[in-house]
Amino acid sequence: MISRLCCVVLALLVTGCATTPTESEVVEVASPFSKPIGSSTNYRIGFIGRSSEFNGLIAVHFVREVLELNLRENDVMVARDNDLKPTALLSVQSIKGRVCLAKLQKGRVLPDQEVVLPNSKTREEAETLPLFISGS
Repeated sequence: MISRLCCVVLALLVTGCATTPTESEVVEVASPFSKPIGSSTNYRIGFIGRSSEFNGLIAVHFVREVLELNLRENDVMVARDNDLKPTALLSVQSIKGRVCLAKLQKGRVLPDQEVVLPNSKTREEAETLPLFISGS
């Protein structure tokens, strides 16, 4: 009997007492509309096509989700590079399915550059680009 009692006391001394956590971290559930820190707040429309520019007109290939947008003629879009810096200011000329014909207003584009709906900061940056002159 004493040896059993000694074993129980010894086991309690070796393992110690369990402590309850003082505070547990509460993690808030992310909103389905939130974006990871550092991600762009501009809505991606599509990408510049691989066809060459003709008289300032270029093709923009829409991403699948953009069909829900109600883009219209003369709406403004911005093309940007991999560093998210605006490279061109574009305006919608016509839309056929998932392709848009856009007019270069300012700057220059390269194939596969991302095209977004600009927020006010992106639009201001795009407005500072040089005017597009056809043939230059």
